[in-house]
Amino acid sequence: DPPVESHCARCDLGQYSLKGLASCIMCSSTTFSDAPGSKACKACPAGKFDDPTTSSDTCANCPAHSDSEAASVKSTDCKCMPGYTGPDGGMCEECPEGTYKDTFGSEPCVNLCPANSNSPAGSDEITDCECNAGYEGDDGEVCTPCEAGKFTPTAGADDCTPCPPNSFSQVGSSEVTDCTCNRGYTGALFYVKGGEICEACEAGTYK
Repeated sequence: DPPVESHCARCDLGQYSLKGLASCIMCSSTTFSDAPGSKACKACPAGKFDDPTTSSDTCANCPAHSDSEAASVKSTDCKCMPGYTGPDGGMCEECPEGTYKDTFGSEPCVNLCPANSNSPAGSDEITDCECNAGYEGDDGEVCTPCEAGKFTPTAGADDCTPCPPNSFSQVGSSEVTDCTCNRGYTGALFYVKGGEICEACEAGTYK
């Protein structure tokens, strides 16, 4: 008889042969072999599952934006990743703006960003929620409007910026052009860094 190693090389994909045995054994329904002459069968790695509709020498990929544990044996073992939602084993859609989802699975994206903040689509944690323009605060926290005399034009955790000298703004201002010259002062409604935009009225005039 030929040596076991030679015989093992004749085992087809999806089969294996233990040392000392003269026959090939089929892999179980939850494992596979992807090389001729395998001495053991393998379980599918994370992100894949053993699909009975395919040949026994492959694992099927989970749908986009979903994942599975190692040794998964059915499509429904694929769960939507955080930031996405959908049926187990099905297509996953990203959470809409202003929401987030920090768990795997089919749960809907019901977590809303705190007041006066927003998050991009597909967010997976509360700290993806950033303050809207005109508001300040830490990421993932309730944001408060810029106080009168200040503004912030960008979303995020930046502090509100004081208006240029001799100008003032309303609560919750988001642009420097929201800062207008005080009474007794006049000038353009834009600010060049380091320059004075509001100048005192000339002698003999008032505003």
